Amino acid sequence: MTIRRIRCNRSCQNPLQSPVAEFTTAATTSTWITRMKTSLIAGLLLASLAMPAFAADDIPSIPTGPAYDWSGGYVGAIAGYGWVEGTDSFGNSSDFDGFLGGLHFGYNMQADQFVFGAELDASLVDASVTSVFNITTSTDWIGTARVRAGYAFDRALLFATAGVSLGGLEMVRRTTNVSDSNTHVGWVVGAGVEAFVTENISARLEYQHHDFGDETYNLGAANFQVDGKIDLVRFGVSYHF
Repeated sequence: MTIRRIRCNRSCQNPLQSPVAEFTTAATTSTWITRMKTSLIAGLLLASLAMPAFAADDIPSIPTGPAYDWSGGYVGAIAGYGWVEGTDSFGNSSDFDGFLGGLHFGYNMQADQFVFGAELDASLVDASVTSVFNITTSTDWIGTARVRAGYAFDRALLFATAGVSLGGLEMVRRTTNVSDSNTHVGWVVGAGVEAFVTENISARLEYQHHDFGDETYNLGAANFQVDGKIDLVRFGVSYHF
């Protein structure tokens, strides 16, 4: 039996054992990766060119200002509770409290989210006290002329207010039925929150501090001066035009 030796040329050698084959395989892999990257980039470019362009009016606009407009006139009703502190020139003081109710009307202007306006109001007050000297002191009415400034959060408004305050005070000596009354002039500051509950109706809650100047009273003997302060918590409802 004759044994023949078969010589293997380069084509039948194991490529994993050949440096040349290893280099060729690596080069082929790198070329394939490069081609894939090129194809991917080209595909992305073609896709971007194929997408339709959006018109400017097709893009939803983002609101830059408040969605609700507080500008315009309004009228409404107010109700609340007040705490009165009075002092006379003899050094006597009296504290009393009671309910109040009235009307208000005003006008607002708005710039972006800032709201400015003016308001007038008048209320009847049911608050009185009788001292140990049998003198009854009562606050009968109160009115203000104020400016308002606030910041709107769409349908809600945080505001501060300040202005001139007027208050009617009456004193009566029960033993002789002699009385005297005056209108006190002072100042008022306050703050509150207001919000629309419908398209035209808003509700508010506010605090006010009133400080009145001296006025002279006479109940049949000597003249004396009286000044006073009032703190109010009020609830209001307004109709906006």
